[in-house]
Amino acid sequence: MTNVHIRSLRTRTWCAALQAMSGATTAYGLERLLSPASIKVRKDGTRTSSCRWYKYKRGLICPAPRTVSRVERACPGSSVWIQAPLWALIGDDHVEKENLAVVICKVRPHLAKHFKSLDPWLSSPSTIDSLWKQGDLGAFEALVALIRHAESTANLAQYVEASWAALHVASLLSVSTPLETVRDEFLQVLWDRFFQVLQEVPSPMRADFDPQSEAIRLKETLEIAKESGTISGRWKERARLACWLAKQIYQVDSESTPVEPNDLLARYVQKGVAETVLRPCTTNYINRARLRAFTSSLSLADDRDLMDMFENEGKRISARARHLSGCGVVLEDH
Repeated sequence: MTNVHIRSLRTRTWCAALQAMSGATTAYGLERLLSPASIKVRKDGTRTSSCRWYKYKRGLICPAPRTVSRVERACPGSSVWIQAPLWALIGDDHVEKENLAVVICKVRPHLAKHFKSLDPWLSSPSTIDSLWKQGDLGAFEALVALIRHAESTANLAQYVEASWAALHVASLLSVSTPLETVRDEFLQVLWDRFFQVLQEVPSPMRADFDPQSEAIRLKETLEIAKESGTISGRWKERARLACWLAKQIYQVDSESTPVEPNDLLARYVQKGVAETVLRPCTTNYINRARLRAFTSSLSLADDRDLMDMFENEGKRISARARHLSGCGVVLEDH
């Protein structure tokens, strides 16, 4: 995945955020509102534009920092969608551990003391689960930072746990934020860069998992939930329900009949919010897989072989990340 494509995605997402904030429905509307000086009046009274916002909206060019700053003054909060660490994190270029720490500690400050020592708290299932339930842009960035950190340390358990959570948070963001305008491309970038690996290693992912279909199903279920009054429009409620739905769906046997959204929502209401906020696992997926395998064979030799396999898979993921980083090309904004 080239940096050119990612820069296009971020500019288009920024424009979508601006449209949502301003009410402008077209590129010309954005230009009239945010760059009125570029609208010229011809002698015959007709107006002409620079077409710059047309190019922004289609991701053909990127705005200069001064443009982003000027627009931010008119639409406060819009710059987050173009300046977010997200875009550097999902690219192939190497990201320094210090920068990963900044992203993670922004939403979980207590982890600062654990980062350099690679303390288990950094990748604990409870930490990752809490980010999953939070489900906003900052939480997603922290999860991707944990994935990148796992790549650099060849930590397969952390990679699987953080990727599985990030995959579902990405679905929520892609149907509930300005990222919806680039949903399919955004999810495909994430799939190619991170999530497809889950089909190659022990993980909760099924062989037929399709991120775009999952996002559409989530959107439909959230719409039903809001219409029925199961949830309000508050982000916390949407994120909590999305997390609960994913855990319910993937606790069901893969060969069983798919659960209908209405049935899941009825179960959610019946159990009550307090009970449906699932307690996080205290053991990550890889260790649970190891325990299941050992229980079935009760062989220390088999356990050592399995641990060697997990270690080798971690090294393979790390080598893959290094290869992608070596292929990356840094491009400047226009």
